[in-house]
Amino acid sequence: MSLLRYCSGRWPLFVIWLALCSTASAASFVFLNVEGVFNNPPSASAIQPYAIVLSSSSRRFIALPPDGRPLLQEYFIYQTRVSVEDQTYYRLALGNFSSEKTAQIQLQRLQKSFAEAWIYRRNPDEEKQLAKFLGQARAPIADVPAPVRAPAAPVAVGSSEPPALLEQARQEFIDGNFARVIAITDRISETGDLIQVREALELAGITRERQRKFAQAIVLYEALLDTEPEPETRSRIESRLEGIRTMSLTPKTRIANDTGRSERSPWSSRGMLMQFYQDDMIDNPGQDLTSVNRVLVTDLNLFVQHRTDTDKLELRLDAGLVNDFIDDDSESRISTASIEYARDDFRLVGGRQRRTLTGVYGGFDGISFTDLSHSGFQLAAAYGYVAQSSFSDFNSDQPFIGANLNLAPYSWLDTSFFLIHQEVSGLTDRDSVGSEIRYHNDGSFVYGFIDYDLFYQELNNLSLNTNFQLAGDWTLNLSLSLGYSPTLSTLNSLQGQTVATIDELKDIFSDDEIYQLAQDRSSRSQNLFAGASYRFDATRHLYFYLSALKLEATEASGGVEDIPSSDYLQLSVDYSFQGLLTARDYATLGGGISSSPTGDILSVRARSRFGDSHGISYDPRIQLDLRTDKRDGNDQFILKPSFKVTYRSSNRLSFEGIFGIEYSDLNLPELEEQYTYSLYLGYYYSIF
Repeated sequence: MSLLRYCSGRWPLFVIWLALCSTASAASFVFLNVEGVFNNPPSASAIQPYAIVLSSSSRRFIALPPDGRPLLQEYFIYQTRVSVEDQTYYRLALGNFSSEKTAQIQLQRLQKSFAEAWIYRRNPDEEKQLAKFLGQARAPIADVPAPVRAPAAPVAVGSSEPPALLEQARQEFIDGNFARVIAITDRISETGDLIQVREALELAGITRERQRKFAQAIVLYEALLDTEPEPETRSRIESRLEGIRTMSLTPKTRIANDTGRSERSPWSSRGMLMQFYQDDMIDNPGQDLTSVNRVLVTDLNLFVQHRTDTDKLELRLDAGLVNDFIDDDSESRISTASIEYARDDFRLVGGRQRRTLTGVYGGFDGISFTDLSHSGFQLAAAYGYVAQSSFSDFNSDQPFIGANLNLAPYSWLDTSFFLIHQEVSGLTDRDSVGSEIRYHNDGSFVYGFIDYDLFYQELNNLSLNTNFQLAGDWTLNLSLSLGYSPTLSTLNSLQGQTVATIDELKDIFSDDEIYQLAQDRSSRSQNLFAGASYRFDATRHLYFYLSALKLEATEASGGVEDIPSSDYLQLSVDYSFQGLLTARDYATLGGGISSSPTGDILSVRARSRFGDSHGISYDPRIQLDLRTDKRDGNDQFILKPSFKVTYRSSNRLSFEGIFGIEYSDLNLPELEEQYTYSLYLGYYYSIF
């Protein structure tokens, strides 16, 4: 497989954790682009300053993640692209919060399903692009002109009413406490926050319909239409109004018979199709142009849900196909293929699933059960077979069984404990216990994770991630991790061997020798990441970070040579500002130094983004690297210009193309220069 991002499931845990930690705050990233909006309910109107990052990945999110997806249905959810340590990452972000306190209320609710979630203050460029996607006004920011179109109702930027009020109103509606619904929605309407007012007006209108107070329902619906809602919402409300007015002409017995009908269809569905073609070609003087990576990737994500007041049934599919034209081969992948049934007191999931159980790295094929009947804790258990990556077939050689206990004794503290036993070909693969701890207050957030292997009697992973919002415009974050790379497991014994399975390895070595090989192939690692950002004003930001990684040496055994210890160090600084050509354009200038066992690199870079006219945006960038090889002392000069064009033809379809050139002066007697050409063409289409 030539695309590394499609092999992310095979990465060791410390690499995944490093990627997450590196993208865990505004201090460590440079905002690049808003890639798309997954869910845009009527409440998503004015752009508020705070949001929650649910997850970060080196791959695009082609749909909402399966874990906790029921929690996401009524939120504004979108995807951004950021640069971290000169690498591109994608963030799945949620919400539209006027204050950090408001965001924290929802973060507490979401972290049971999204352990890595954190609160952040939006970059001004992100706010502007989101306003473009929504086609509506956002809350104005100093020195940044707001879009021409403004909402009909006032928008309270500093509204302190939490979105939890809407949740409370919905629950009262389900319970039939209509008087309480009206009282709560009246409170929401008084805030003047258009984000919540629209939802409150619609819910109050439906409530009045249930009470057969149709005249009052008409007033509420007409007030909602006066706020100039999205076309989808307008169409829905106009249909309800027409239905009420039509019913007033029919006999009253007809009204009585119809009042028990469901207000909306119990079925909902979503789907996303993504395809892209990538071709990387190398051109050496005197040689033919050679393609080293030519693939067509197709990804499909489908979600179907049937929901009533008492239960829920969900079907999820996240699958894809990679066609490699160089090897003339294709490989399919399945990240998620599951069916879920849930009631108020339990949730049952079967099939291929991910992050259903803490302590299971990657995904698994099996069944999981969560007891939701207790308010003070949740208990979950799962049994199945480990899937090393989304490209893995069903493998009965790696069974596991595990359990989780989640406790939230305080609003600012959430803890979970896990126990897992994992086997491979009849041998113990992992036998681990561990815990996750999440703490937050008004100015900081702390996430900790620990995994201790009872079988090997070794600390497998200890990680700490913190974020602090200091007085003024400073944000600081720190990440530390200690453990093994790759994650300590018996499966590591296959590294460097000529056989492909543990069963074959058992024909060569004894069980105890295999266990020792696994330890010999696993290197201890220590990682430190420290970053900070400073906001000069609404248009200028400074970001810098320091990253250090140490991998200890491994021992030679079983015919496999040892690997010496290695150290990696990187320091980076970026300055971002708006107004390059117009008030809405932005540019970033940056540089950094890095050191690895093979060489030292000095980098300078620049990029900008402008356009957005008729859905088209342009993103030119350039980077210059000066590399010194520590082994032979040769210098290398690398120049990497690229140009990206994005066209969003509608809310459901977008296209993008990237063309890049990499020129390298190797300063070698036999090969002095080399060109690499990269072409990327892709589209995203929302099926439903």
